[in-house]
Amino acid sequence: MDQKHAGGFVPAAVKPYLIAVGAGALVTAVLLLLFALLMTAVDMPSAASVALSTVAAALGALVSGFTAAKLKGCKGLVNGLIAGGILFAVILVISMCVSAAQFTMLTPARLIVCLLMAGIGGVMGVNMGRKRKMI
Repeated sequence: MDQKHAGGFVPAAVKPYLIAVGAGALVTAVLLLLFALLMTAVDMPSAASVALSTVAAALGALVSGFTAAKLKGCKGLVNGLIAGGILFAVILVISMCVSAAQFTMLTPARLIVCLLMAGIGGVMGVNMGRKRKMI
């Protein structure tokens, strides 16, 4: 079997990122749904939606970075940042297509938060789960 295309149309180097971005997008969507239910149940100001959407995107980026680094098995920070950047781009494009959202002053701040959380998730993904040998 060819190492570059292991098992289909997707190159083997890209497959972990697709899985990671899918996992991060799923977590983000579920959190947005839960936050929407919370906002309808509790009387919250509309400004809270900005903070809650940023939290949802950040936690999705954390999961995305963790998953990418866990699947790749090395370079957790780099793989986490790549997965987080891709997830942010996907969320940005979808939000601009679906609603009247625009590129605002908060967009670079959200990018930084997502990249930071994805980097942390990447470092956690590489370092968790290994059995350490005791001397």
